[in-house]
Amino acid sequence: MLDSLLHAITYAEEHDDKQFVTALARGISLMAAFDDEMRPLTHQLLCEKTGLPKATVSRLLYTLMKLDFIRQLGNEYYLGANCFKLSHTAEEKRQFVRRATPLMVEFAQKHQVSVSLATERSGKMYYLQSIRSPAKLTVQLSIGSEVPICSTAIGRAYFTHQTAAEQQRIMQQLNLPAAQIAQEWQLFEEAKGFYEEHGYTVSDGEFSSEITAIAVPVWDSFEKYYAYSLNASVPRALITEQSLVKSTLKSLQQLAQALAKI
Repeated sequence: MLDSLLHAITYAEEHDDKQFVTALARGISLMAAFDDEMRPLTHQLLCEKTGLPKATVSRLLYTLMKLDFIRQLGNEYYLGANCFKLSHTAEEKRQFVRRATPLMVEFAQKHQVSVSLATERSGKMYYLQSIRSPAKLTVQLSIGSEVPICSTAIGRAYFTHQTAAEQQRIMQQLNLPAAQIAQEWQLFEEAKGFYEEHGYTVSDGEFSSEITAIAVPVWDSFEKYYAYSLNASVPRALITEQSLVKSTLKSLQQLAQALAKI
Protein backbone atom coordinates (compact mmCIF):
# COMPACT_ATOMS: atom_id res chain seq x y z
CA MET A 1 0.00 0.00 0.00
CA LEU A 2 2.83 2.42 0.80
CA ASP A 3 4.26 2.13 -2.70
CA SER A 4 0.92 2.93 -4.33
CA LEU A 5 0.45 5.93 -2.04
CA LEU A 6 3.89 7.29 -2.85
CA HIS A 7 3.23 6.75 -6.55
CA ALA A 8 -0.05 8.67 -6.28
CA ILE A 9 1.72 11.57 -4.55
CA THR A 10 4.43 11.69 -7.20
CA TYR A 11 1.88 11.50 -10.02
CA ALA A 12 -0.20 14.33 -8.53
CA GLU A 13 2.86 16.52 -8.14
CA GLU A 14 4.12 15.83 -11.65
CA HIS A 15 0.72 16.58 -13.17
CA ASP A 16 0.04 19.60 -10.93
CA ASP A 17 -3.24 18.14 -9.63
CA LYS A 18 -4.85 21.09 -7.83
CA GLN A 19 -7.53 18.91 -6.18
CA PHE A 20 -5.00 16.52 -4.63
CA VAL A 21 -4.22 17.32 -0.97
CA THR A 22 -0.56 16.37 -0.78
CA ALA A 23 -0.22 16.98 2.96
CA LEU A 24 -3.07 14.57 3.68
CA ALA A 25 -1.59 11.93 1.38
CA ARG A 26 1.79 12.28 3.05
CA GLY A 27 0.23 11.84 6.48
CA ILE A 28 -1.51 8.67 5.32
CA SER A 29 1.73 7.39 3.80
CA LEU A 30 3.44 7.88 7.14
CA MET A 31 0.91 5.59 8.81
CA ALA A 32 1.17 3.12 5.91
CA ALA A 33 4.92 2.86 6.55
CA PHE A 34 4.22 0.56 9.49
CA ASP A 35 4.21 -3.11 8.44
CA ASP A 36 1.56 -5.74 9.17
CA GLU A 37 3.29 -6.65 12.42
CA MET A 38 3.07 -2.97 13.44
CA ARG A 39 6.66 -2.88 14.64
CA PRO A 40 7.83 0.52 15.95
CA LEU A 41 9.77 2.82 13.67
CA THR A 42 12.27 5.57 14.37
CA HIS A 43 12.14 9.02 12.84
CA GLN A 44 14.99 8.06 10.52
CA LEU A 45 13.25 4.89 9.33
CA LEU A 46 10.06 6.83 8.61
CA CYS A 47 12.06 9.27 6.50
CA GLU A 48 13.69 6.41 4.60
CA LYS A 49 10.46 4.50 4.01
CA THR A 50 8.46 7.51 2.80
CA GLY A 51 11.24 9.50 1.15
CA LEU A 52 10.04 12.61 2.96
CA PRO A 53 12.36 15.29 4.39
CA LYS A 54 13.07 15.13 8.12
CA ALA A 55 11.28 18.42 8.79
CA THR A 56 8.16 17.23 6.95
CA VAL A 57 8.13 13.95 8.87
CA SER A 58 8.50 15.86 12.15
CA ARG A 59 5.47 18.06 11.38
CA LEU A 60 3.38 15.11 10.26
CA LEU A 61 4.31 13.13 13.36
CA TYR A 62 3.38 16.05 15.59
CA THR A 63 -0.05 16.37 13.95
CA LEU A 64 -0.75 12.63 13.93
CA MET A 65 0.25 12.30 17.57
CA LYS A 66 -2.07 15.18 18.49
CA LEU A 67 -4.87 13.27 16.76
CA ASP A 68 -3.86 9.96 18.40
CA PHE A 69 -3.12 8.24 15.11
CA ILE A 70 0.52 7.78 16.10
CA ARG A 71 2.10 7.57 19.55
CA GLN A 72 5.67 7.93 20.70
CA LEU A 73 7.67 5.93 23.23
CA GLY A 74 11.24 7.12 23.59
CA ASN A 75 12.77 7.40 20.13
CA GLU A 76 10.26 5.06 18.52
CA TYR A 77 6.82 5.62 17.02
CA TYR A 78 3.81 3.30 17.05
CA LEU A 79 0.36 3.39 15.48
CA GLY A 80 -2.09 5.11 17.83
CA ALA A 81 -5.54 4.21 19.12
CA ASN A 82 -7.48 6.02 16.39
CA CYS A 83 -5.75 3.96 13.69
CA PHE A 84 -7.05 0.81 15.32
CA LYS A 85 -10.52 2.32 15.73
CA LEU A 86 -10.64 2.98 11.98
CA SER A 87 -9.52 -0.54 11.12
CA HIS A 88 -12.00 -1.99 13.62
CA THR A 89 -14.82 0.01 12.03
CA ALA A 90 -13.84 -1.21 8.56
CA GLU A 91 -13.74 -4.81 9.77
CA GLU A 92 -17.13 -4.45 11.42
CA LYS A 93 -18.62 -3.24 8.13
CA ARG A 94 -17.11 -6.19 6.24
CA GLN A 95 -18.50 -8.62 8.79
CA PHE A 96 -21.87 -6.89 8.64
CA VAL A 97 -22.13 -7.45 4.88
CA ARG A 98 -20.96 -11.05 5.26
CA ARG A 99 -23.64 -11.77 7.86
CA ALA A 100 -26.30 -9.92 5.89
CA THR A 101 -25.77 -11.87 2.67
CA PRO A 102 -27.54 -15.15 3.55
CA LEU A 103 -30.57 -13.21 4.81
CA MET A 104 -30.67 -11.26 1.55
CA VAL A 105 -30.35 -14.44 -0.52
CA GLU A 106 -33.27 -15.97 1.36
CA PHE A 107 -35.35 -12.84 0.78
CA ALA A 108 -34.56 -12.71 -2.97
CA GLN A 109 -35.39 -16.38 -3.47
CA LYS A 110 -38.62 -16.19 -1.48
CA HIS A 111 -39.97 -13.11 -3.26
CA GLN A 112 -38.29 -13.56 -6.66
CA VAL A 113 -36.93 -10.01 -6.63
CA SER A 114 -33.49 -8.39 -6.61
CA VAL A 115 -32.41 -7.04 -3.23
CA SER A 116 -29.48 -4.72 -2.62
CA LEU A 117 -27.68 -3.10 0.31
CA ALA A 118 -25.91 0.23 -0.14
CA THR A 119 -24.29 3.10 1.70
CA GLU A 120 -23.34 6.64 0.70
CA ARG A 121 -19.91 7.50 -0.69
CA SER A 122 -19.01 10.91 -2.11
CA GLY A 123 -22.59 11.85 -2.84
CA LYS A 124 -23.61 8.56 -4.45
CA MET A 125 -25.02 5.28 -3.22
CA TYR A 126 -22.37 2.54 -3.27
CA TYR A 127 -23.59 -1.07 -3.51
CA LEU A 128 -22.14 -3.29 -0.78
CA GLN A 129 -24.16 -6.36 -1.74
CA SER A 130 -26.69 -7.18 -4.45
CA ILE A 131 -28.59 -10.42 -4.87
CA ARG A 132 -30.08 -10.65 -8.33
CA SER A 133 -33.60 -11.55 -9.24
CA PRO A 134 -34.20 -14.62 -11.43
CA ALA A 135 -36.04 -12.20 -13.77
CA LYS A 136 -33.95 -10.68 -16.55
CA LEU A 137 -33.63 -7.05 -15.52
CA THR A 138 -32.23 -4.56 -18.03
CA VAL A 139 -30.20 -2.95 -15.23
CA GLN A 140 -28.36 -5.46 -13.04
CA LEU A 141 -26.25 -3.67 -10.45
CA SER A 142 -23.49 -5.48 -8.61
CA ILE A 143 -21.14 -4.92 -5.67
CA GLY A 144 -19.24 -1.69 -6.22
CA SER A 145 -21.88 -0.13 -8.47
CA GLU A 146 -22.70 3.52 -7.80
CA VAL A 147 -26.10 5.10 -8.38
CA PRO A 148 -27.50 8.61 -7.85
CA ILE A 149 -29.05 9.43 -4.51
CA CYS A 150 -31.92 11.60 -5.67
CA SER A 151 -33.46 9.44 -8.41
CA THR A 152 -33.21 6.06 -6.68
CA ALA A 153 -35.33 4.54 -3.94
CA ILE A 154 -32.23 3.26 -2.17
CA GLY A 155 -30.73 6.76 -2.20
CA ARG A 156 -33.89 8.45 -0.99
CA ALA A 157 -34.31 6.00 1.89
CA TYR A 158 -30.75 6.74 2.99
CA PHE A 159 -30.81 10.52 2.56
CA THR A 160 -34.13 11.14 4.29
CA HIS A 161 -32.85 9.43 7.45
CA GLN A 162 -29.64 11.44 7.84
CA THR A 163 -29.07 14.44 10.10
CA ALA A 164 -29.43 17.91 8.63
CA ALA A 165 -25.65 18.40 8.75
CA GLU A 166 -25.05 15.13 6.92
CA GLN A 167 -27.65 16.00 4.30
CA GLN A 168 -25.91 19.33 3.70
CA ARG A 169 -22.58 17.55 3.26
CA ILE A 170 -24.05 15.15 0.73
CA MET A 171 -25.67 17.95 -1.24
CA GLN A 172 -22.36 19.82 -1.39
CA GLN A 173 -20.71 16.67 -2.74
CA LEU A 174 -23.09 16.71 -5.72
CA ASN A 175 -21.54 19.94 -7.08
CA LEU A 176 -24.79 20.99 -8.75
CA PRO A 177 -25.99 24.48 -9.77
CA ALA A 178 -28.06 26.28 -7.15
CA ALA A 179 -31.30 25.89 -9.12
CA GLN A 180 -30.81 22.13 -9.43
CA ILE A 181 -29.90 21.84 -5.74
CA ALA A 182 -33.23 23.46 -4.89
CA GLN A 183 -35.02 20.91 -7.09
CA GLU A 184 -33.16 18.05 -5.38
CA TRP A 185 -34.18 19.33 -1.94
CA GLN A 186 -37.79 19.48 -3.06
CA LEU A 187 -37.66 15.88 -4.28
CA PHE A 188 -36.11 14.74 -1.01
CA GLU A 189 -38.79 16.56 0.98
CA GLU A 190 -41.43 14.75 -1.07
CA ALA A 191 -39.63 11.42 -0.51
CA LYS A 192 -39.51 12.08 3.24
CA GLY A 193 -43.23 12.85 3.36
CA PHE A 194 -43.97 9.74 1.29
CA TYR A 195 -41.88 7.57 3.63
CA GLU A 196 -43.59 8.96 6.73
CA GLU A 197 -46.97 8.09 5.23
CA HIS A 198 -46.17 4.74 3.61
CA GLY A 199 -43.04 3.36 5.33
CA TYR A 200 -40.86 3.14 2.22
CA THR A 201 -39.35 5.21 -0.59
CA VAL A 202 -39.92 4.42 -4.25
CA SER A 203 -38.38 4.92 -7.67
CA ASP A 204 -40.78 3.87 -10.41
CA GLY A 205 -38.87 4.26 -13.66
CA GLU A 206 -36.98 7.39 -12.55
CA PHE A 207 -33.49 5.89 -12.38
CA SER A 208 -34.17 3.31 -15.08
CA SER A 209 -37.34 3.25 -17.16
CA GLU A 210 -37.39 -0.55 -16.86
CA ILE A 211 -37.12 -0.82 -13.08
CA THR A 212 -39.41 -0.29 -10.09
CA ALA A 213 -37.78 -0.30 -6.68
CA ILE A 214 -38.86 0.28 -3.10
CA ALA A 215 -36.43 0.87 -0.24
CA VAL A 216 -36.09 1.26 3.52
CA PRO A 217 -33.26 2.56 5.73
CA VAL A 218 -31.09 0.19 7.78
CA TRP A 219 -29.88 1.08 11.28
CA ASP A 220 -26.24 0.31 12.11
CA SER A 221 -26.13 -0.89 15.72
CA PHE A 222 -22.33 -0.43 15.79
CA GLU A 223 -22.23 3.15 14.44
CA LYS A 224 -25.63 4.11 15.93
CA TYR A 225 -27.15 5.76 12.87
CA TYR A 226 -28.85 4.80 9.61
CA ALA A 227 -25.67 3.81 7.79
CA TYR A 228 -27.28 1.80 4.98
CA SER A 229 -30.43 1.36 2.95
CA LEU A 230 -31.99 -1.69 1.40
CA ASN A 231 -34.09 -2.03 -1.73
CA ALA A 232 -36.18 -4.58 -3.59
CA SER A 233 -36.43 -4.13 -7.36
CA VAL A 234 -38.37 -5.73 -10.20
CA PRO A 235 -38.99 -5.21 -13.94
CA ARG A 236 -41.73 -2.58 -14.42
CA ALA A 237 -43.14 -4.58 -17.31
CA LEU A 238 -43.90 -7.52 -15.04
CA ILE A 239 -44.87 -6.09 -11.64
CA THR A 240 -46.49 -2.79 -10.62
CA GLU A 241 -45.38 -0.73 -7.65
CA GLN A 242 -48.57 -1.67 -5.80
CA SER A 243 -47.99 -5.38 -6.36
CA LEU A 244 -44.36 -5.07 -5.27
CA VAL A 245 -45.36 -3.25 -2.10
CA LYS A 246 -48.10 -5.75 -1.31
CA SER A 247 -45.87 -8.78 -1.79
CA THR A 248 -42.57 -7.59 -0.31
CA LEU A 249 -42.76 -4.41 1.79
CA LYS A 250 -43.49 -6.05 5.12
CA SER A 251 -40.74 -8.62 4.55
CA LEU A 252 -38.32 -5.90 3.41
CA GLN A 253 -38.97 -3.95 6.60
CA GLN A 254 -38.45 -7.12 8.63
CA LEU A 255 -35.20 -7.77 6.78
CA ALA A 256 -33.99 -4.26 7.62
CA GLN A 257 -34.84 -4.88 11.28
CA ALA A 258 -32.99 -8.19 11.20
CA LEU A 259 -29.90 -6.54 9.67
CA ALA A 260 -29.96 -3.91 12.41
CA LYS A 261 -29.45 -6.67 14.97
CA ILE A 262 -26.47 -8.44 13.41
